[in-house]
Amino acid sequence: MNLLAPLGLALGVLIPILILFYLLKVRRTEYEVSSTYLWQDLLRDLAAHEPWQKFHWSVLLALQLLLVAALVFAVARPFYVAQAEEVVHAVLVLDGGASMQATDAEPSRFEAAKRTAKETVRNLAEGSMGTVILAAAQPQVLAPSTADRGVLERAIDGAQVTFGATDVGQALALASSLGPGSAAADGARARLRVFLFTDGAFGAISGSEAEGLDVRLMQVGTSGQNQGITALAARADPLNVNQYQVFARVRNYGDAEYRGTLALTVDGTLTESREVVLPADGAEPASAEYVFSDLPVGARAVEARLNGADIYPVDNSAYTILNVGRRSEILLVSNGNVFLEKVLSLLPAGEVSRVQPRRYLAVDVDQYDVVIFDGYVPEVLPRGNILVVNPQESTVFPAEGEVRTPAVRGWERDDPLLRFVDLRDVAIARAFRLTPPGWMRPLIQSDAAPLMLAGERNGQRVVVMPFDLRQTNLPLLAAYPILMSNILGYLEPPTQATQRDLRPGDAVTLAPLAQAEEILVRQPGGQSQTLASEGRPIQFTSTLLPGLYTVFQRAAGQTLLEEPFAINASDERESDVRPRPVALGSGRTLEANAAPDLVPVNREIWMWLVPPALALLLIEWYWFHRKS
Repeated sequence: MNLLAPLGLALGVLIPILILFYLLKVRRTEYEVSSTYLWQDLLRDLAAHEPWQKFHWSVLLALQLLLVAALVFAVARPFYVAQAEEVVHAVLVLDGGASMQATDAEPSRFEAAKRTAKETVRNLAEGSMGTVILAAAQPQVLAPSTADRGVLERAIDGAQVTFGATDVGQALALASSLGPGSAAADGARARLRVFLFTDGAFGAISGSEAEGLDVRLMQVGTSGQNQGITALAARADPLNVNQYQVFARVRNYGDAEYRGTLALTVDGTLTESREVVLPADGAEPASAEYVFSDLPVGARAVEARLNGADIYPVDNSAYTILNVGRRSEILLVSNGNVFLEKVLSLLPAGEVSRVQPRRYLAVDVDQYDVVIFDGYVPEVLPRGNILVVNPQESTVFPAEGEVRTPAVRGWERDDPLLRFVDLRDVAIARAFRLTPPGWMRPLIQSDAAPLMLAGERNGQRVVVMPFDLRQTNLPLLAAYPILMSNILGYLEPPTQATQRDLRPGDAVTLAPLAQAEEILVRQPGGQSQTLASEGRPIQFTSTLLPGLYTVFQRAAGQTLLEEPFAINASDERESDVRPRPVALGSGRTLEANAAPDLVPVNREIWMWLVPPALALLLIEWYWFHRKS
């Protein structure tokens, strides 16, 4: 045993001082009395001229001497040398990838990793600091550098596993940027040490930032017995565009033959199931593809489910949405235009309704996705998207007279509205000279006035053609159906079904109908989220759970549109949950679960002297009052 502060022993001078106090005589107060016969012994003591008295042992003196000796020894800071972990700045990196949801550790690899991380925090050397990082698609710092172990353990408890792939290399790069921690006991900066808690299913760590790091690999997981759906897709039948085919790929990653069932559920109803037999995984991937063709007409949402009891249930389900687009509701407001009616009947645009302008106000026009005004413009435009043909003079689109036989001088060939449209042979008898508002752009130009305008304001799309189709040869040209198809495609509201290959955490663009007041999104867990509609596209990011989501667009308490979209966690790489040796970019392989290196550490024992010192104080107090 040694002393860190041997000069503290100089306080041992208190021991003779304490004894000296016991040798001094007690100074007494004088009082006059009538007789001293009863105090003869006391008179002899007072008559003596020495200030000292004879030394007498007492229990109180012995207790006080022991107490002073204990305090002097504690001040000298006695210690012994032990083998323990050194003081470090520990960066704990938790792998939050989907493969950490495998259940070959109780209850899952991620929870087992959290337990190991908390145990590591408790075993850190006194004076160490810690930082907690969750490795996800982007690394997240859950707890900044701190010596408070309670903060570190609470951050670990709050960590959540994801359903996607992770980039452990980025997490290690973030760890390397932290640098050494606070000063150790000897004044040196504490070493930066990274504790990586992972299953190693990703194999190698990309990047060179981790090369110089002191990385301790704490690996979890022991099994790779998994079978999963690694791909699910749908396409229209080449022989019948109204019929869809669903394609599914199943793979066995285990070392034993797999027998199970692949079931297909369409819009919540079990439609078909297939027996699946896959050999053990070997040199060639043990996978098989299945095609389902007998889907019900009008089917939308498809779920494939693989039964079995493997260790990774995340990839036992996959989802897809059939691209059966909702047919738009189109209202044609016209006194009769054979060219418009003919082209609308030929194009697969949507359901077309017709009404004369004099009955327009009797129609609930906000229920329509697209409204086409021919020779008529109301004072107040509806909330849906609009095509205006041959607008009469109105306050909405003011005109400055007419232009006779305007010649087409140019058009925006690269604009989606005029793609594949050839206007060189178009002749127009007359057109209105419109004053375009600032939010509209001219697409077809003549010498005197624009001949076609388009624009978007507050989420509402508007296209204007300021001439009568019956006073032009445009309907007789091949460009006419192409132009009308482009215009209707621009005006029809987009659907969520067109968004494919969505992964957990991806942002989904919700396109509100112009007449929608709110959007409600029902999530796979049954929870719902309501968003206010302002006519602009909304980025929906609460997509962490895989499964089928449903979007309801509402107005006045009624559902205008109901559309699903799918989030999939199926991933060829994440489904392969077999733990692997973890190698750095240079090829250096990390040793898994290695015993920590021990270094000589001074262990002070002054705190062991506190309980006996307190006990001596209590005994002295008791003995003093007992004698009194």
